[in-house]
Amino acid sequence: MTPWLEIILSVAGEGAKCSVTVDSLLAQSASGFGVVLGDGGENGERLVATRARLDAGGIAARCVSPPFKAGRVMLANWTHAQARAAWLKPLRAGDTLKPDTVQRLHEHVTRRPAAQLIRMGGELPAGAPATLTPGDFLAHFPPRGGWPGGAGEFAFQRAAWCALGGYAPQFAACAESHLCLMLALHHGCDQLAGSLVNCGGDEEVALCWRRALEWRLVMKQAQIFCHNAKLPWPPRPVSR
Repeated sequence: MTPWLEIILSVAGEGAKCSVTVDSLLAQSASGFGVVLGDGGENGERLVATRARLDAGGIAARCVSPPFKAGRVMLANWTHAQARAAWLKPLRAGDTLKPDTVQRLHEHVTRRPAAQLIRMGGELPAGAPATLTPGDFLAHFPPRGGWPGGAGEFAFQRAAWCALGGYAPQFAACAESHLCLMLALHHGCDQLAGSLVNCGGDEEVALCWRRALEWRLVMKQAQIFCHNAKLPWPPRPVSR
């Protein structure tokens, strides 16, 4: 039976960080979700051990490894493409979910089946509605360097991810931020109150520098999209 949600988890990185993430998945108050474990081929033993822990806890887990050498973005695209669920929730080793995260997410998508992108990584801005149109999204979350957070703060429909072509390899350092920004500009964004995700995964210093350089190109693409979609640019922030 295909689960409604699959957690996409890369087992790359320190084993202790991956274990912390798995602990938070095993502690979820709701069941009925699955986990897709991705690996570039260097962590075969950890992949098997992680799957065994999840299976023992009653969580269906699958291991996927591309039949070719893959960089970070290509591996993420490959792993997401192997998912079968309607909803995807990416995590990095070290990220953790609060125990009621999956339950609250399921309640929300049942109540709002039209939702395509859901943010769950922070408090709601003052005056922001729980459901944001693309224009509202730009007003309450004006894009800036380092924003939005990584994909770990979001869940999205697999169909919406596919329609955008997945993560953009040309933005290797900020592919996750670019994806979530473009999903929000296409579909708007729903929000779950409270910070349900702790993004504890480490980021390489080199990626931080590259992110700053790539973000200008991301902003240019967002500007072109907003112009064509007749969305305000530059965004007009909401007065606090």
